[in-house]
Amino acid sequence: MHDSLQEMGRQIVLREFPDEPGWCSRLWFREDANHVLSKNTGTEAIEGIVLHPSDPGVQVHANAKSFSKMVKLRYLKISNVRLYNGLEDLPNSLRILKWTGYPLTYFPSHFNPEKLLELKMCHSCIKHFRMGTKPLHNLKTIKLSHSLNLVSTPNFKGR
Repeated sequence: MHDSLQEMGRQIVLREFPDEPGWCSRLWFREDANHVLSKNTGTEAIEGIVLHPSDPGVQVHANAKSFSKMVKLRYLKISNVRLYNGLEDLPNSLRILKWTGYPLTYFPSHFNPEKLLELKMCHSCIKHFRMGTKPLHNLKTIKLSHSLNLVSTPNFKGR
């Protein structure tokens, strides 16, 4: 996508709710994401969060319930987000999950990623890769490289 078109789209989204990023459909800026994730102000309006690892500035902190209200979140691309008190929820609506440096050894127990198409969690601390009870028929891409604590994964045979 052309940079000017992408920037115009960002400005349109930001104008919708300039004082409360939790009501925007997409979050790109670390300051906005930090506000939403640390103060748990995310809403069902959020469909995507993209934070590039090379973005300078604010360290993003998240609390355990940061994602609990984001029931329409489909795209999550973040890196090195600090979690305090663990993580209680990840939305089952996720299609793409890219979380470099995921700090926990587990996924939230209620996370059922049957809609997941792409999972990339490089340099994560994940230990046991168990996700939901249903088969991951939609999963097309999985990348867990440099996840040195990884002990077990589901049986992907026959996919």
